[in-house]
Amino acid sequence: EKLRNRPSEIMLAALFQNIGIVLTTTGNFDSARVYLDRSITLKEKTLSKTDPQLAIGYLNYGRFLNVMGYPDQALQYYTKAEEIYYLNFGTDYFNLAPIYYNKGSIFIILRDLNKALDYHERALNLYLKNTNQNNPIIGDLLMNIGVIYEKKGDLNKAIYYYNEGLKGNYNSES
Repeated sequence: EKLRNRPSEIMLAALFQNIGIVLTTTGNFDSARVYLDRSITLKEKTLSKTDPQLAIGYLNYGRFLNVMGYPDQALQYYTKAEEIYYLNFGTDYFNLAPIYYNKGSIFIILRDLNKALDYHERALNLYLKNTNQNNPIIGDLLMNIGVIYEKKGDLNKAIYYYNEGLKGNYNSES
């Protein structure tokens, strides 16, 4: 019986997730949380603990928590997603790039600059290997890495990364 209901439950979880994302975008955070909670609960009930679809849910829930100002909780969900992707696809899997980017950004906020740098460099390497070289996220990462080095007091490296960001054509129309 559980297998027969699985496709409709997965579809329902995806719909809840999409509604939650749209509600977040429109600023309806309380309603968004209800839908995102429903999505995660249904995915955890229906999918195996290592299913990549569950990782997508964790990534989206982490983004929501970060927007809501809960970086520590967001990190927990990003880490869950990261572990699922590692297990299924290894450390060079492209979909790890947004997780690394998001974790690096949180570590900047938390002032753990070494972790921030590590995660941003991992994200940058994956984006450089797997996307158009003018991807705007590459420009964002170069800027963030510059910010990290500036906060660490290494102004020469900060200027280097800022200049690298200027060299590219990183815009949203690429």
